[in-house]
Amino acid sequence: MSLSVESARRLVDGLAQAGVTWLVLAPGSRSSPLVFAAYEASRAGRLRLVVRADERVAGFTALGLSLADDGVAAVACTSGTAAANLHPAVMEAHYSRIPLVVVTADRPAELQGVGANQTGEQRGLYGRAPVWQVNLEAPDADPALAVWAKTGQAAVAAARGRLGGQAGPVHINARFREPLVPAGQPGPAAPAVRPGRAGHPSGAPATAPEAAAGQAAEGFTSANQFHPLPLERGPRTVIVAGAGAGPAAGTLAAKSGWPLLAEPESGCWMGSVPAGRLLVESRELGQRIQRVVVYGRPVLSRPITRLVQRPGVEVIVVHQGGGAWFDLGRTASRIASRVFPLGDTTWDERDWRASWSAAGQTAWEAQVAARAAGAPSGVMVAHAVAKACGNDRRPLVVGASNAIRYLDLTPAQPCEVVALRGLAGIDGTVSAATGLALGRGGPVRVLLGDLTLAHDAGALGLPRLEARPSVQIILLNDQGGGIFRTLEVGDPAYHEVFERFFATPVPIDWAALASAYGAGYRLAGDLPELEAALARPGAGIELVEVPLGGA
Repeated sequence: MSLSVESARRLVDGLAQAGVTWLVLAPGSRSSPLVFAAYEASRAGRLRLVVRADERVAGFTALGLSLADDGVAAVACTSGTAAANLHPAVMEAHYSRIPLVVVTADRPAELQGVGANQTGEQRGLYGRAPVWQVNLEAPDADPALAVWAKTGQAAVAAARGRLGGQAGPVHINARFREPLVPAGQPGPAAPAVRPGRAGHPSGAPATAPEAAAGQAAEGFTSANQFHPLPLERGPRTVIVAGAGAGPAAGTLAAKSGWPLLAEPESGCWMGSVPAGRLLVESRELGQRIQRVVVYGRPVLSRPITRLVQRPGVEVIVVHQGGGAWFDLGRTASRIASRVFPLGDTTWDERDWRASWSAAGQTAWEAQVAARAAGAPSGVMVAHAVAKACGNDRRPLVVGASNAIRYLDLTPAQPCEVVALRGLAGIDGTVSAATGLALGRGGPVRVLLGDLTLAHDAGALGLPRLEARPSVQIILLNDQGGGIFRTLEVGDPAYHEVFERFFATPVPIDWAALASAYGAGYRLAGDLPELEAALARPGAGIELVEVPLGGA
């Protein structure tokens, strides 16, 4: 049994028993348990469901439902900026004294404070606006489930003003641990949380260097507590570089001869093994890894996350200063301000790196061959766009969902890649690109999916007297949230709920939308048409729609 789904069932049942008749859902992965629980309740006639692709819209829809029958409606969403987008509705509910139950899904305690993907501080997210708020920790045993049903009932009472205060919004921050679907086996157990010597809040292993002069750390440990670390030759090593890594990881790869697995927005993408994350779990190479040197925050790929949590693999985190350091699996044995290899590259290491490079090139060629005909794939479109940006030196802004993952599977290009992945939200991507274009005074390209554009379509409409930045938007139209097809909920066993609650296809006429906002529009039905559009971009804001035929 999935404890996450069972806890969500208790919560949803508690809400329904207390009088909630409408629940508005916005798509997301961490909120999957709430979707399955709500779907079961709706089939049993205990609840009515509404789906909205945009959390801001979902929040105000729930507000209207509360007003419609003088009752209490609920709205639920996934973690990260999705939760923040409910804030306007929460504020309106507070000042209008409208009952509203807001449920935000969250990561469990062991993923807090370590830089895990789409994870931020959601407790107290809405400040003083909620009339009542509670944090529900992910249960690890059946007895802990009872509180979830009681919380649902108490939330409705509080929203109605029956707990001694005024009516208004309540906030339930519900933490869920994998598995997030009804069936399936849970993932590896979370490492035990132990206090580190330097006081790292994530409980890093107690082998990190002592704090200078016995000074305890406050929050993440500062860089002046760490020192350069020489690394001996011998262990089969890979270098992993995530967002914020910068050029240091590439420099180490050049000096050491160790393979570089760099995310596109890492700042050291050039020199990375093509399609490297496809090889991380391969028997020939991935299972032979003995040591990982981590730069930045590598949260783009689940195989990489599993790698740094793998038993028997030594993990070394490089913290270059300027804020937090990230130990995603709480498994780092050493933390250093920089690392450097001892001695010259050995023949074994040269063969190790050559094997990774050859395997990466083979993996890329296989993807090209698989998509030689038919409609363009996301990977091939991402490659064409990055190549064009490398040729004309345009910055590339990439959506935080499938678009950046497609790009991660292509050979690196000499272009600047910008991705808003602090919380990995899909909102605001076009707006950020227009700001970048205005600030740089030059053209910018954007690669994103249809839901990402739908979330920020208003950015296409600029006030008439304002400067029009040069932004070419390449729209990967896969008819909804394609990334969910790669997750557990994409399993055919869940086909009854997938399209409505996760993919949430939005039937937008993109040509008409672009015309309404005064933006240019082109349809690229194949790669030659896309390449022609990339070679001759239009003036101002231009939308290039590419219907996808596969990953």
